[in-house]
Formats: sequence, C-alpha cells, structure tokens
Amino acid sequence: MKPHPRIRKTIKWGGAVATALLLVAWASSGAFYVLLGLYERCVIGVHSGAFIVDSAHWFAPFAGVDAGKYLGQGFTWPSGWLPQTGRSQYGRSIAIPLWMLVLLALAVTVAAGRLDDIANRREKLNLCPKCNYDRTGLAAGAKCPECGAAAVGG
Repeated sequence: MKPHPRIRKTIKWGGAVATALLLVAWASSGAFYVLLGLYERCVIGVHSGAFIVDSAHWFAPFAGVDAGKYLGQGFTWPSGWLPQTGRSQYGRSIAIPLWMLVLLALAVTVAAGRLDDIANRREKLNLCPKCNYDRTGLAAGAKCPECGAAAVGG
C-alpha cells in the first residue's frame, strides 16, 4: 500500500494539535492571560477568550514597563462572541474570539481527514483517483481509460 501524501497527513495531524491547543487556550483564558509586547508599541496575546492584537489605548502609555502587571487589574475587554476593534490616539486594536479560531482549525482538520479517507478508500478499491473509474483488470502502470489520468502506483 502506498503511503499517505505528506501534506495531507501534516495538515490532518497538525490541525488536530492546533485545535487541541486552541481549546486549552480558550478554556484557560478566563483565569490566565498571556500577553507579549513587541517593539514597545504592540501587544499580542490571549485574554478573556480572545486573541488580541493591540497597538492602542491600554499599552502605549506603559511602553517599556511590564504591561501584564497593568493589564491584570480589572481588565475585562474583550467580551462577547464577535470580533471587536478599537481605535485611539495611540493606534488600533482587534480582538478575535478564540471559538472562531477553534472552529476554523477544526474545519480544516476535518476536511483534510475526509480527503485522506477518500484517497485511502479509492486506493484500497483500486479506483482511479481522478474519476473514480474501477481499474480492476488494468495493468499496474496503465493510464485510466476513462479520464487518462496516470496510475497511482505507476
């Protein structure tokens, strides 16, 4: 049996790991937050169930200072189930709910898994990978008589 193509396998298992990590981040983001300051003008992180990118109001005044100390006190933004954006004199901010990222990663993982299952089924049943023609009785390296696609094992 021919091994799986690497890209489909990587997407399938990488997506499963990404989905699991996003679920853990979403579940724990109510009690903990992780914020990373970049270039003293931007913060990225996870807090209150959202992925945050902010160069705006609540970080810029504290440039060069430990931002987590200030953000942990009474910090409630973002809230809700939809993406939020903000703008101030310091810049822009966006908060994307983690549930949206979890669903995106899950959809990609399920699609890659489904494509992998279809390819495995076609290979086991000796079907053409392009048009699903039954290749029983054809030589191993022969092209498909229906669509002209090259043989999988050839």
